[in-house]
Amino acid sequence: MASSVGQETHVLLVALPVQGHLNPMLKFAKLLSRPNLRFTLATTEQARDLLSAANTADEEHLSPVDLAFFPDGLPKDHPRADDSLLVSLRNVGAKNLSKIVESNRFSCIVTVPFAPWVPGVAAAYNIPCALLWIQACGAYSVYYRYYMETNTFPEDLEDLNQTVDLPALPLLEVRDLPSFMLPSSGSNFNNLMLDFV
Repeated sequence: MASSVGQETHVLLVALPVQGHLNPMLKFAKLLSRPNLRFTLATTEQARDLLSAANTADEEHLSPVDLAFFPDGLPKDHPRADDSLLVSLRNVGAKNLSKIVESNRFSCIVTVPFAPWVPGVAAAYNIPCALLWIQACGAYSVYYRYYMETNTFPEDLEDLNQTVDLPALPLLEVRDLPSFMLPSSGSNFNNLMLDFV
């Protein structure tokens, strides 16, 4: 990613359209903002209003970042609170993000967890790709141990009072675990986590 003196480095940041993914990416860009270093944040069209409101509220918040939007493949009136957004992005995310990549010259791509199709886009265009882990390292430790089955978790993850004892972490209860890890959630996040641990 080295650039010659005076040459601009253009970084593509890709985030899911939720505040917990967008804000860390925006802060990341703001912290790294330098002359000759340009950032473009790409997310779905549904996040346009959220980011526009943030830009109006704090003009300097987005100043080092250009915005690009791509369709998520769902009808406008479709609710995005369930897993359908993740399923749709698995199907059309790469194709729609590729249109943004084709129209720019990016030096690298940085993405967040739960967007496993992004590294494939980067590879298709021969662009280096990195993952910005936007959660605490303790969360990653729990995910890794659970999904890679390196530690024993309680059989009944529906009993919220059951304890979970993991190395280097305080004693947890099932209620402390992310809800998508629980069997009753039926969440596609479980499948996505396997792509990242």
